[in-house]
Amino acid sequence: MKFKFQKLFSEYLEMHENQTNRWLHVISMTLGWCLFWYGLFTLQPLLWLLIPITYIPAISGHFLFEHNQPTFAKFIQQNGWDWKGLLLMAVVEEVCVFLMALEQIGLVKLPRARKQRRVY
Repeated sequence: MKFKFQKLFSEYLEMHENQTNRWLHVISMTLGWCLFWYGLFTLQPLLWLLIPITYIPAISGHFLFEHNQPTFAKFIQQNGWDWKGLLLMAVVEEVCVFLMALEQIGLVKLPRARKQRRVY
């Protein structure tokens, strides 16, 4: 399966439309990176075991505000559990959240796909 960032990014934006959920993602990622760097600089790598806890707000945002499944679950289902897929998922997630953070503070405008109108 060939990886296409543009396709994944547009799907990612669709699953993260709620502003509160976006802020929860930005906060979670920031806490995770702070914990990573703090553990690195203080020579306490065991603190890295706490990093998954920082993702709880981001994951709960999907269930409370978006009413959908977190993106990583869908991505893993599509690409498998091998180490390359997990690493790729982690990098893509970080890039997407960084871009969403820039949009939240008004530095960039992210493209939006037009929603299809359903006709009944």
